[in-house]
Amino acid sequence: MIGEWIRFGLCAAFLLAGLFIMVVSIIGLYRFDFALQRIHAAALGDTLSLLLFTIGILIAVGFHAVAWKLVLVLVLAGCAATKSASA
Repeated sequence: MIGEWIRFGLCAAFLLAGLFIMVVSIIGLYRFDFALQRIHAAALGDTLSLLLFTIGILIAVGFHAVAWKLVLVLVLAGCAATKSASA
């Protein structure tokens, strides 16, 4: 019983952290003056919040077949972010 509450707390903490990072990223899009600063804020905030959201969902779901699909989403998002950052 206590394990479920710990799991719920971890899941909620990761999801709230992802939400916080996403909101800060959105505020950064409106606060920065230059286009490159806006792109940087959007890219970093998007990638980090996706990572935190996915970890939170992985904790909530447990390690089933869905977990492998979520890990694949993380890998693909990381590859896309790396490719766009180097271009």
